[in-house]
Amino acid sequence: MIKSFALTNFKMTSILIDSDFLISLIIQTEPKHSKAKQLFKKLSSNDDIFCLNLVLQETATVLSHKFSQTLAKTFYRNVKQILPKIIYLNQNLEKKTWKIFLSQTKKNISFIDCANLATKKTYKLDRIFSFDKFYPKNLRLN
Repeated sequence: MIKSFALTNFKMTSILIDSDFLISLIIQTEPKHSKAKQLFKKLSSNDDIFCLNLVLQETATVLSHKFSQTLAKTFYRNVKQILPKIIYLNQNLEKKTWKIFLSQTKKNISFIDCANLATKKTYKLDRIFSFDKFYPKNLRLN
């Protein structure tokens, strides 16, 4: 069940973090940095925050490509302090991910975004913290 989402009434319990959110949170020059920082601060100790291992790999890759390898290494060394619950893509999740990926008809579809959807459904998570328009509006941040 999707719980209500509003900045003033933040009642989330299980959240899956996507790489675009992480990058926006880390990089001050990213257009959505302030919004990501504000939302991250509003998370409570009751919220379960999860991240797929592929998202961590993608984030490190983007940080290395767009910014620096040093930043990517720093991210890797520190990420488990803010995201202690990592979900690893197993054979079952991979199979579900391929099913979602192969059902897409548009170009520029990310396998990792499909993996996030499969993970959200499998673990019955409430929301995906992402600004990516690939995700349905009721799952992503606006």
